[in-house]
Amino acid sequence: MFYFIDSVCEINHSNILNLAELSIKFSEASADIRNSAEHPNRLTDRWIKSLEQGSPDYGVYGEEGYFAELIACWIVYSRKYLLEVKKKLYEFSDPKVIVDLGCGFGFTTAGIKSIFPNASVYGTNLIGTLQYQICEKVGEKYNFKMVNDIHDVNGEIDLVFGFEYFEHFESPVEHLIEILSKNPKQLLVANTFGSMAIGHFENYNYRGISFPRKEMQKKFNDCLVDYGYEQGKIGFWNSRPQYWTRRELQMSDEFDFGDITWTTKKVKIKEIRDWDKNPRRISKKDAADLKFSIKKFGLAEPLVVNLDYSLIGGHQRKKLINVPELEIDVRVPNRMLTEKEAAELGIRLNKNTGTWDDDALANFFNQEDLISWGFTEDQLLGEEFEGGDGEGRVPVGEPELKISPELFERHDYIVFYFDNELDWNVINELFQLQVVFTAPVGGKTLKQKGLGRIIPGKKLLEIINRASG
Repeated sequence: MFYFIDSVCEINHSNILNLAELSIKFSEASADIRNSAEHPNRLTDRWIKSLEQGSPDYGVYGEEGYFAELIACWIVYSRKYLLEVKKKLYEFSDPKVIVDLGCGFGFTTAGIKSIFPNASVYGTNLIGTLQYQICEKVGEKYNFKMVNDIHDVNGEIDLVFGFEYFEHFESPVEHLIEILSKNPKQLLVANTFGSMAIGHFENYNYRGISFPRKEMQKKFNDCLVDYGYEQGKIGFWNSRPQYWTRRELQMSDEFDFGDITWTTKKVKIKEIRDWDKNPRRISKKDAADLKFSIKKFGLAEPLVVNLDYSLIGGHQRKKLINVPELEIDVRVPNRMLTEKEAAELGIRLNKNTGTWDDDALANFFNQEDLISWGFTEDQLLGEEFEGGDGEGRVPVGEPELKISPELFERHDYIVFYFDNELDWNVINELFQLQVVFTAPVGGKTLKQKGLGRIIPGKKLLEIINRASG
């Protein structure tokens, strides 16, 4: 052990061994003793004092006292976890790629390689630190590789180890989400959020809110479930380490939904982060219509968010509600969408929505209702508009013939509908209706307008007069 450490730096062997022995005895003592007695490693006091001063002293990670903690952690915890894993090898389906997060001196990583000799094993640690340099030496001896971050490992990851690791991040759930973005098949995790040690925090951040450390394990587990993992029950003593597996999706043979599934959760408005690149805008009229709809029907369509609760779809609804403490339904994916995926989905939610069937609108809905529900008269009369001028109307292109205001005349109309084919055929023959197309504009023929729906009233009067005469 000291051979690898000595190859990188000079240390006091006896001091480290004494501190490690005291830490081992303290860790193996009863909970009552641990809660009432001071930790024998004075470096713990230095760390806690730095937290009280609001400036975590990360320099503790390079001290001999922390080296002693790593040795104690290996003897008391990690070594026992690996023995449990070795007993349950049949559960792990011959993993090809394994990552050991925050691998300390590399003792656990070396043990993992001995248990899974055919796997490519990687340890992660911060490049440039003494620990990283020591791990490189251990890796050369025991045939594993060191990387700075899990994202430096290419391809699919079968198994992730995280022993006494996530407690060292002030925002552990957010860091977990980063790990899960690699979509590993299985995880073995042993957290000790409930204990105070070097590198642990009294309070942890979760989506911008501070929580006591004892509350973090549940939020950590909830995140794994939200991300599409389920906790396996394979008989580890005291359920340590926790064993999590990625749920296999059972998709329809007729339609491939891909690897992303969605669940509905309740979240406070204040926890949802806006997307600062949202390209959607809303006119005053549309905002008023939307607000009325929400007041009348509630939030019938949930907002769509990423795993970190950054908003993907529903920006205008969130803006209109604007009640920070209100809990609403949101749709959450089983894995973190990349920035590009989230952007694409945000566009598609608003763009890939189909068009209106003009005939169905005219035949099955009352015009006044449609206008009160958000349509404009221009839209119902077939005029197409995009964009907005503050009122949501900007004409597409220029008309071939510009109409001056004085040429406008009054146009009243009555709409008749026919609920059977016989009557419709009579009217069709009576009025000699024909299919009408718009004239070519700029060499391009626009869409079909249908069977002459608008006929001068004079023609109807002529037919009525002939019938009555």
